Amino acid sequence: MTFSYLLLILLFSLIGWYWYSSLQANELATRVAKQTCKSQNLQFLDGTVVIQSIRPVRGPTGSINLKRTFQFEYSSDYDSRKMGFVIMLGRHIDTIGLADEL
Repeated sequence: MTFSYLLLILLFSLIGWYWYSSLQANELATRVAKQTCKSQNLQFLDGTVVIQSIRPVRGPTGSINLKRTFQFEYSSDYDSRKMGFVIMLGRHIDTIGLADEL
């Protein structure tokens, strides 16, 4: 194998890791958003969360992690839509919040 093939394999491996990691993060954020809405007697709307931002940050141990911010919508009265968010640091939930009306 030449060096270019090794770089190509590395590139595809990184893309695959990022894709798989993103799927897992989205599933966890959706599950946490649903649980939060259920525990607060709120209706989780549209059945999904949407990625708002992603960026590298230093974690508590000094390692570099991806900080992902997801948004979701919920309703307390079946009439108005409100925005909530889930912030993940690496594979762990950092913050969950319920915001004001849209």
